[in-house]
Amino acid sequence: MSDYLKTFFIAILQGITEWLPVSSTGHMIILEEYLALDVSEEFGDLFLAVVQLGSALAVLVRYFERLNPIKILESHESRGLWKNIVIASLPAVIVGLLLDDEIEKLFYNHFSVAIVLMFYGVVFLLADAFAKRRGPGDSLSEMSSLRAAFVGAFQALALIPGTSRSGVTVIGGMISGCDRKSAAEFSFYLSLPIMLGASALRVMKYGFGLSSKEVVILTIGTTVAFLVSLVVIDLLVQLVSRHGFAAFGVYRIILGVIIITVSKA
Repeated sequence: MSDYLKTFFIAILQGITEWLPVSSTGHMIILEEYLALDVSEEFGDLFLAVVQLGSALAVLVRYFERLNPIKILESHESRGLWKNIVIASLPAVIVGLLLDDEIEKLFYNHFSVAIVLMFYGVVFLLADAFAKRRGPGDSLSEMSSLRAAFVGAFQALALIPGTSRSGVTVIGGMISGCDRKSAAEFSFYLSLPIMLGASALRVMKYGFGLSSKEVVILTIGTTVAFLVSLVVIDLLVQLVSRHGFAAFGVYRIILGVIIITVSKA
């Protein structure tokens, strides 16, 4: 199979798993067993970061009316939303700058990712049960700076591979008192600073001396992830509003078992 076709399938999976609370890292580990690109390790890291950029752009397009920075000057609600996004982004940025390399060395292996997947699968089941007992939660317009910081602390946990950034921020949002839909949407918004920053850092680290093949791979990956993400974002909001997150918790536990099985094979 050509690298271009592999890129297409990888980008589809990334566009789906980036937003569903199931850990894109866990799925990529399985995919690497069968669809590894014939590229350098450095370009592979760049590819994964830039493909995430396509997913982040989908959020910006889908929620542009709410996220439009021009509205910061015109709307108190828009200023409050962006203030909370910035506050909630700070913990992950700080921890990432200080400990990213160490965390990757310690936890980026099949067994650790599988254990983290299963652990947060159980947490998802508990958090969803808690949300059902509590009843309707608050909307984003009712989120305080303190609650935003609380969600941000959860996002910092996502630096551990297998956690799922979207998953853990949704859990933080639900525990802090948000309704499921608002927790999911705030998780989408928080992706922008993290993904844009990660992509920029990878590009600066790798440089701009890309071959024609590498340019095509990045273009395919980013475009496909963008288009898939547009569909998945709307789908997730509908799913969680009606059915909650319990099914994702079960799925994560099953995926963790599969990763351990695959790694031992």
